[in-house]
Amino acid sequence: NGLILNGNSFVYTEELGFKIKEKTLEVWVELFSVEQEEVGVMSLGEMGDATDPFDSIVFNQRHKAEWMSCSEFFHRSQGVSGGAEKEKGILHHMVATYSEDGMISLYKDGQPYGTSYTVDSLHLFSEKSRVVFGARHIWQNSDEASNKKTKLFTSTGGLVGRVLRAALYDQALTREEVALNAAIGSMKLWRRRVPCRHPKDKRNTDLLRAEFPKRTEISETEKRGITMSQLRRVYRFACQHCHRWGHGKARNMKTLDLYDLCDWLIKPATWDFNCSLVEVMADRPQVPEWFVSHWWGELIMDFLRCLSEHSFLRGLAYNVCFWVCAYANRQHSLVGEVGSNILESTSFYKAMKKAKGVLLVLDEAATALERIWCAFEEFQAVTMSGAYRKHDQKDEEECEDTTMLLDIVVSHDGDPVVLTEGHVDHDDIDHKVTLSKASREERFPMSIIQRGLTLKLANAKASKPEDKALILRWMEAKDIGMDEANHRLRAIFAIASWRKCVMEKNVAEMKLHEILANDEKRTILKFDFSYLFQFEDCDAWYFAQGIPKSLQILEVSFEWCTQLGDAGLRAIADALARTEVRVFLLNLRSCNKLSGQAIAGLVERLPHTLRHLELQLNDKIDDTCVREIAKHVKEKADLIRLDLNFEGCGAISGSVMLGLVDAAVAPPQRKLQMLGLNISRCQNIKTRHLTKIAQALPQTLSELKLHCGRCEIRAEGFLALADKLTTLRLAKLDIRATPDLHWEALEGVKAYKKAWGNASGAAEK
Repeated sequence: NGLILNGNSFVYTEELGFKIKEKTLEVWVELFSVEQEEVGVMSLGEMGDATDPFDSIVFNQRHKAEWMSCSEFFHRSQGVSGGAEKEKGILHHMVATYSEDGMISLYKDGQPYGTSYTVDSLHLFSEKSRVVFGARHIWQNSDEASNKKTKLFTSTGGLVGRVLRAALYDQALTREEVALNAAIGSMKLWRRRVPCRHPKDKRNTDLLRAEFPKRTEISETEKRGITMSQLRRVYRFACQHCHRWGHGKARNMKTLDLYDLCDWLIKPATWDFNCSLVEVMADRPQVPEWFVSHWWGELIMDFLRCLSEHSFLRGLAYNVCFWVCAYANRQHSLVGEVGSNILESTSFYKAMKKAKGVLLVLDEAATALERIWCAFEEFQAVTMSGAYRKHDQKDEEECEDTTMLLDIVVSHDGDPVVLTEGHVDHDDIDHKVTLSKASREERFPMSIIQRGLTLKLANAKASKPEDKALILRWMEAKDIGMDEANHRLRAIFAIASWRKCVMEKNVAEMKLHEILANDEKRTILKFDFSYLFQFEDCDAWYFAQGIPKSLQILEVSFEWCTQLGDAGLRAIADALARTEVRVFLLNLRSCNKLSGQAIAGLVERLPHTLRHLELQLNDKIDDTCVREIAKHVKEKADLIRLDLNFEGCGAISGSVMLGLVDAAVAPPQRKLQMLGLNISRCQNIKTRHLTKIAQALPQTLSELKLHCGRCEIRAEGFLALADKLTTLRLAKLDIRATPDLHWEALEGVKAYKKAWGNASGAAEK
């Protein structure tokens, strides 16, 4: 449970026994109240007299409910404006670093807290200094008779809370080291940092043997994935010991790259067994879910941040494995792993075939885009991407990639940003999933986007010229070829940057429409321009010019694009008429400049290959528009899934809505499988209309979605619907209505549930 403090109690250590100036105070603390004032959590001081020097992490002193570093008479103290605590009972990781140059920095939960500041000089604390928990400062009492110090102490600034663990370092931790500690706990550092002269120095190898004492042989390189916990274990060891590695170069977690890690940790730790680093950590084969493509020169802390953010966004389990060549390959016998002239037999290729996706990790300079082995991995990813899969009649509604995914992540100013193929688990926290994805990707650095828009795989560099020659020959021999792969990769960056470019009015300057149009074999495309109030007809025109003719699935949202007008929608309609789209999902909610005539014209221009149509319409739609939509829906003979949202369209009459349903089921050759109608707040739709809609439902229907909240529909309408539903074999049912339905309607639903529950084949209720 840690150390529980009641405001009158405190704990102090023995005297340190050594001098200390540069330092770090680190503590995990829980406040039992945010109202307590001027309380110390962890202090270092000479604790003899009340005026003796001290440095302390304190709460709620001078600045309401904020943290700061306090010192005697505030000599080394300033407010940092890090933000007030609002809740009690939360365990926080608090750190104060004191650098040799006088820089004082605070951190909270692994992130900088407020603004760092510089003092003239730090105090050199003597050997008699102590560490105190639960008080800002303590000092020894004096015996009044003899005037000698007693063993009793007086304290000030008593804490009411809990201290779980703490550490004192005789150096200022870097930002990277603080972030790592927040994730995995405090470190043990060398007080006397005797440097190791070379990687096989006995001091280094003895430590590595103690940390990685055994080996589990995993013969197949492609099954040597590494988990995030194993990766953090490696980085924690590096964090503890990298300050000793080698003469002439100061190493710490702020500067350490994979070349350093391989020389000083991976190779010496695996020398005895001639194995990979994964084999000295795993107890069984670890099949990777993600293949990581990256450059060894990136900082390893940036690499860790990128993989952590990707895991968080994708919602990956703790035991999901990443294949990283440095940890998976046996560095002492690389010829056996990657030395073949047949790329399909290399560990890289085999690992990619095992993985479900490729994660491309970039540094600020996007160096990985210029490395030939990374180019090979990117080529393979876009070759296997589901965005280019041909869709048959059975799977046209499956908009997600079912083959190889390609995600791209960069650490931008220490903050990772991820471009994902498709939306991810984290996007589901918002009901507008595609908008959530588009918004988080807006932070991706434009400098890297620009590099990606002009990417040429043939320009990639290699440490060995023969590697580049081999890989380029291999690419050219493949079906898609190098030029097509370039177009596919550039399109990824164009799609990711489009929303930001609309806001900055430079779509034409960046030639995004040309780049996307050149991606001539793309079959899936998703865009979300929601809430871009500056999106105009010219932006719609550029978007239309970029639509590839090969497209089969298009999902796009213009919700609240209030400047989008008829001319822009007609441009999109013209572009779609040149395609063979099978699935079209379009959101036009609150696009109030659009006329019903333009919307109906769009439906008319959709190709006859269409099998799935979903429209979310603005509330200006009237009977004339619905009649036109019904006419054109009837003409789409292959249509088997229809989902229309008319919420709030109060001008639509019930008879016209019934006519739309009749049109959807009328063609004798049509076997309508899914029907969705949102008629909420359509006051003209009455009980009799729902009754007739229910009667019109075809026997081929396997999925029904009906939203009719705030409609003037009585119980009889829902009873008629329930009677009809008992004759259908639905796999999915979604009915939403006004909460104050009459009791008989609920009884009708119960009757349907009973009949349906006894039926076979109900997949989702």
